Amino acid sequence: MTEALPGRLDDDGVRPVEVSDRARTAPERTPMGVYVSVRGWLECDGTQLGAVRRIVAAHEDEHYNGGWGMPRRHVNWTCYVFYGADIRESGLEWFAGQVGEMARIPASDEDGDLVRGLFLVSHEIDGTAEWQVRDGRLLVSPADGRHRYLDV
Repeated sequence: MTEALPGRLDDDGVRPVEVSDRARTAPERTPMGVYVSVRGWLECDGTQLGAVRRIVAAHEDEHYNGGWGMPRRHVNWTCYVFYGADIRESGLEWFAGQVGEMARIPASDEDGDLVRGLFLVSHEIDGTAEWQVRDGRLLVSPADGRHRYLDV
């Protein structure tokens, strides 16, 4: 995981992620490769959901973007946006670019709530990482051992 998303761990064992401009480019499709299982969700309000939809559309690749699931209509006050797909390691930075942009969506009302969420990213070789979307950033840390059952 460190090679795909470099950075330094802070005192809490969390790595803030800075994503390059390459993250805007659709991942290469190669015949063989290492795969990463990505599953998780974001929480936002209806206005922020519109921004999430625009970010997904801007990164359209006609393949991995098919992993996004969004509500057809707004139900109550929180919108949940889900992602689940097995993607090539080469697509991880591209995906992190989308999530990083989503993390930076500003609050849309006086409550000041930012987009927040959690993803588990299981790398075939490097193991599982936890991606936290909070405080306007994407933060990466090693996943808790309790999640190992998902990697069998």
